[in-house]
Amino acid sequence: MIEKKCLILILASISNFFFAKSIDRTISNYVGSTSDSFPTSSHQPNLKIQNYSTLLVAFSTSFTENKNWQTVDYKNYSFIGNMDYTRKTTISKFKQLYQFRGELGFLKFVDSTWYKNSDNLNVYVQWTDYSSKKFTHSYSIILKSQFADTWRYKTNRDGKATREWRGGFLNPATLMLAYGLNYDFWQRCFVSFAFATVKVNSRPRYDDALLPTEKELARTEKYFIISEYGMSVQGGITKNIYDNVFWTNKTQFFSNGINKNQVTVDFQNRFTFVFLKYLQFRADTHIVYDPLYSYSLQYRQEFLVGVFFEKRK
Repeated sequence: MIEKKCLILILASISNFFFAKSIDRTISNYVGSTSDSFPTSSHQPNLKIQNYSTLLVAFSTSFTENKNWQTVDYKNYSFIGNMDYTRKTTISKFKQLYQFRGELGFLKFVDSTWYKNSDNLNVYVQWTDYSSKKFTHSYSIILKSQFADTWRYKTNRDGKATREWRGGFLNPATLMLAYGLNYDFWQRCFVSFAFATVKVNSRPRYDDALLPTEKELARTEKYFIISEYGMSVQGGITKNIYDNVFWTNKTQFFSNGINKNQVTVDFQNRFTFVFLKYLQFRADTHIVYDPLYSYSLQYRQEFLVGVFFEKRK
């Protein structure tokens, strides 16, 4: 009988968490949002569904030819494509944010092989309590990985090029489940302090080395699976600086200790200048600290001119 009462109490609590509690204030309008009536009971105020979404697809290419440049002659082509998708929805008691960013680029030397020089997949999902308070409860899911296989190229004693597999889709990958407090600013920007974060890593198993602080959860023929528990901070900026200049930023920090093996940082910043309707100039800065790869900061700066397609609603 006691177990039955406990089960009823738990089910009632879950139902109240997701479906009860009226909202005290009306929903603020977002730039470019659309709204429809949301059915409510007599004791609830009128609620409105608020949607805002953007889709940006871009493609850039370049050709480089060097003649006796530092005593070396070579020609190469580079191709890079990326897609950014953001959807923000306000419905019932939650504000929901869905973000996807993918980028894949290749470099080819004439009369040689293709090299992957850019490959990342980022998915961010956040549910935030709707409230008039500055800080609200937030629940986040973050996934980071890559699309294509990674190879390490070597030259054997006979002078022939060989390659070794070093990774693929969802290997390596990072999955984070986080709960904390969220603060919204500038309409579509936020910072979230997640004091309870579970982080699960998968990485290629081409050797059996683990970092001193890593705890192995499982292993397969090609995977190491490692779990960690700590705190994290996530931040996102999407802002129009001018009519044709856009600023986007995504920052993630995780720590479960105070030493160089227990901290990771991922900082992605982009300024985009749009001109001639379907052309853009873009400056991308990517800074990473990940002890799995290096104890030094990884830094990457790109300047791109390309064709893009954008859809907002």
